[in-house]
Amino acid sequence: MKHHFDPDEIRTMCAAFELALEALEKDVGCIPPKIIRDHVGRAIVRYAQEGHMDKLRLATYAAYRGRDLIDLKSVIRIIE
Repeated sequence: MKHHFDPDEIRTMCAAFELALEALEKDVGCIPPKIIRDHVGRAIVRYAQEGHMDKLRLATYAAYRGRDLIDLKSVIRIIE
C-alpha cells in the first residue's frame, strides 16, 4: 500500500476529487457538503494507495462511494 504521492499524483487526485464532486452535486440532498467532501476524499486516497492513478477511474470510484453514502443516509431517514 502506497503512503506517499508525488506532485503529479496529487494533481491527478485533486482533479479526480473535483470531478467526483461535480458528478454528485445534484444528488447530495440534505447531506452536509463537508461530509460528502470528506467521504469522497478518503475514497480517492484509499483507491490511489492501491495503485490506481487514472483520474477518471479515481473519480468514478469516489462518486460511486459518495452515492453509497447518499443512499445510506436516505435509508436512515426513512427508518427514523
